[in-house]
Amino acid sequence: MDQPPPRRVLCAMQRALDALPDPDRTIFARHRSDGWDYARIALDLGMSMAEVERGVARAILALDAAARQAGRRSGHRHGGRICAWLPAKLPQGWRR
Repeated sequence: MDQPPPRRVLCAMQRALDALPDPDRTIFARHRSDGWDYARIALDLGMSMAEVERGVARAILALDAAARQAGRRSGHRHGGRICAWLPAKLPQGWRR
């Protein structure tokens, strides 16, 4: 069983979330934390579903980059595993 990610990685991911511009941070929080679907977020914020998808994708990419960078700095390999499932959640055009 994998160990939990190092505190450094978790802190880096939190900083990445805090650094997101407000629409992306709000979209990500409503989708991941509150469980809202894209249609509900789009309706609530007055934007298109495509804009919501892009906001979630930008947040996921920022989290993944922060986790990978912090994992390299700490010498742990957690960075790639923490967000390994995230690319599968990205809309088709956003996959690397």
